[in-house]
Amino acid sequence: MTAKWRPGAVVGPQAKVMVHLPDHGAQTARARYEIDTALGTETRIVNQKGTGNRWVELGVYRFGSNPEVRLSSITDDGTGDQDIAFDAVAFIPGTYDVPGAVPDIRLPEPNPLAPQPNDEDQRSTCCPAARSAERELRPAPRAR
Repeated sequence: MTAKWRPGAVVGPQAKVMVHLPDHGAQTARARYEIDTALGTETRIVNQKGTGNRWVELGVYRFGSNPEVRLSSITDDGTGDQDIAFDAVAFIPGTYDVPGAVPDIRLPEPNPLAPQPNDEDQRSTCCPAARSAERELRPAPRAR
């Protein structure tokens, strides 16, 4: 069995994802959560054993339009005699300092009235050393 959680609205460019572990039915040490992000699917393994009624952070992620979290009843340590808890997932939008995250860079629209550079103009205004090197690379004219 696989459970899926999707927020009812767009959560913003970034959100912290947390899962709730109830006080009963949380016995596996290898609950595998899959988080669909703007950059692909991330996997987090959570030890559900311990005191119940607690929230566990899965991490902060950059999301597109349809974030989703999945949890399967199949685990790496599955022996058939431990329960896995399926409860609530929280998506907490915000601006977070995410190490290694790609910054959200937006470039302005190009100005159609701006002059367009010409390759010849670029070479002629370039440094003298580059013009000299360019002349040296030209093949010598052939004698007839």
